[in-house]
Amino acid sequence: MRFVILFVALTAGCLLPSGVSAQHTVFTSYGPTQISCGSYTAASGNQRNTYDWWVLGFVSGANFERLSTNKPDLASTDSRGLEGWVTKYCADHPLDDVVTAAVVLVRELTARAGAK
Repeated sequence: MRFVILFVALTAGCLLPSGVSAQHTVFTSYGPTQISCGSYTAASGNQRNTYDWWVLGFVSGANFERLSTNKPDLASTDSRGLEGWVTKYCADHPLDDVVTAAVVLVRELTARAGAK
């Protein structure tokens, strides 16, 4: 099923370079994207694995897009590191959705890659 998500996050605006305002980001996402971070945090077993795999695919896709535009890779970590970051983010922001968590994660990894 295809979902069009309107992403508006005030926290994301903090991650943008100075002089750039937070904007509405509209994109099509696929998979289990209409779940809250509270539901993510409460999930276990196969359901949690499904959500984690979606996030890993989202981050991998963002990294592939960087390659295709000659940008450096996102900051390096492993799957457990990404899952731990999303788990903490979702625990701290239970009303956000998992797509928001994934977008903020990509922005965090982008910022860390630029700091090297």
